[in-house]
Amino acid sequence: MVSVFGGDIALENQRRTDTKIQRRRERNEARRMKLLNAKTRLMGVDKTAIDIQIEEKKRRNEAERQAEKAYANRMSQIQNILEERNLSDNEQQVEEAMKTRAVWDVQQQQLNERSMMQTSEFEKKWSDESVVGAASMRNFAGEDRYSADRKKMQAMQMKDWCAQISAENVEKKRQEQEEMMRHSNYLMQVDSMRQEMNKIETEQRMADNLKTAQTNAQLADMRRAERAAEAERVRMMDLLHSENIKNNPMLCEARDQAKSVIEGRVRRDHWKGMSVSQLQAIQAENYRVIMEKRDRDARERNAEVCSLFLFLFSLLLFCLFSLFAV
Repeated sequence: MVSVFGGDIALENQRRTDTKIQRRRERNEARRMKLLNAKTRLMGVDKTAIDIQIEEKKRRNEAERQAEKAYANRMSQIQNILEERNLSDNEQQVEEAMKTRAVWDVQQQQLNERSMMQTSEFEKKWSDESVVGAASMRNFAGEDRYSADRKKMQAMQMKDWCAQISAENVEKKRQEQEEMMRHSNYLMQVDSMRQEMNKIETEQRMADNLKTAQTNAQLADMRRAERAAEAERVRMMDLLHSENIKNNPMLCEARDQAKSVIEGRVRRDHWKGMSVSQLQAIQAENYRVIMEKRDRDARERNAEVCSLFLFLFSLLLFCLFSLFAV
């Protein structure tokens, strides 16, 4: 569909729709960046970013106003050029019509003068009584002596009128054809201008689409980089968390964390049991006590065996002495 000034309304609507979509993408991207930033999301709005967005919006609106103003000026110039051409064509047509009408009027005046001269000569020849007498019986009472002249004049007038009507019809048809040609030329000029403007708008739209594609690619690269950085950060946090779990005395419930600065005392709120060295020392002490008890028991058994042997040996000697004594 073509507008009054030759522009394509569909292209204009498409350009406005693309502009709205681009603005919405920019707003969504700014909102996404704001939401991804935990500091801004938790601590408040970034006034610097808002000021930058306001300035960008002002510049964008100013650029759009300048573009619309340039477009309106271009359309106005095109309309003025076409109107000047039409006005000059109309002036030329009026001038040619005036020249034709003047020539026609001169010819009509000459024809009328010639007809009047012929009529006056005829009347003078056939109505003069000194030349034509009553015996000629050319004149009768009540006779219309000028009927033939009048009929001839009417026929001439009818012929002139028909010729004039025919000429006017021919002139009207010629003017209509010229008007159609001018209108066709005007439409061709408008169509050529519209095609040129469509070409410019198509190139601009292709450039905008290319710029949008490049911007989307940059945004995708930024998003991939952000995701990679986020994944790396999560990996580092997980690694630090694992190292903390492995090395933190409290999380590992290390038994030596209950050691107090005062020698011989422990911290009851951090007490997780004895340490390995302490347990080993206690086990060594218990083993030593067990071994000492075993040694003591062995010595005691040896002592008892010796005592029993001595007793038996003494008893045997006593029995032997008793036998010898008897």
